[in-house]
Amino acid sequence: MLQEQEQPGSNDQSSALAKNKPNKDNSGIWKVLNSNFVIFLFSTILVGGVSFVYKQWKENQSKEELDYRQEIIDQRIRNKLRAELTSRLDVIQKLQTGAKEFENKNIYLACWGNTIRNQPELNLKYYNRAGLFATYREWNLFEILTELERYEEESVKGLINVLKTSFQENNYRIRGYHQKTRTNRGEFLPLGRLNLQEKRYVVNGTGEIIILTAEDLPLVRYYYAKEELSSFMNSIEELQLALADAKTP
Repeated sequence: MLQEQEQPGSNDQSSALAKNKPNKDNSGIWKVLNSNFVIFLFSTILVGGVSFVYKQWKENQSKEELDYRQEIIDQRIRNKLRAELTSRLDVIQKLQTGAKEFENKNIYLACWGNTIRNQPELNLKYYNRAGLFATYREWNLFEILTELERYEEESVKGLINVLKTSFQENNYRIRGYHQKTRTNRGEFLPLGRLNLQEKRYVVNGTGEIIILTAEDLPLVRYYYAKEELSSFMNSIEELQLALADAKTP
């Protein structure tokens, strides 16, 4: 029997056909990937992702803008409170160098605001000292300090708290002044009373009579803080210095 002889090159042709024959698995995957549903799904994910990123970016931008606006508002409030507080402390500090008689009750108004204006025993009818800002005219010193503490820098908050405590401990002493009477030539007299017609000054207690000249008049009465208020006055001075250093340019 004759055996079939393989034709030369037949194996090579079979291998080539096998390689070129489309892979059913691969063609199926591409068919699924190219389907309308998958394309829609991928498009939805892509659009959703882009939208999410954009939304996050917008929210961050809005938050930064809101934070910036709030910072500006807080800064304005802080500057107003600083100005209000400083004006009041300037009045109270006159007790260190001597507050003239017509200034002494302004110290009450600086400490307690308009809340005490109608107290008859203080006789504040002709004292016009008022807060710099209408918002704070009824506020006392403690309230001003407490509100400023919310907006102030950390380096200043401690000094504010010290002054708040000192004010609470000493507010009843603030009305207790040392009174000194000074002549027009700058000499201090002991406490007493003046007989203007006779130009005689009678010293309280001893009854000593001091004869005054025209150059001695008018007499001016000054009010000074008592020794018990030294810690309170020192707290004011320290806070004033800190506020001056912390002023916003």
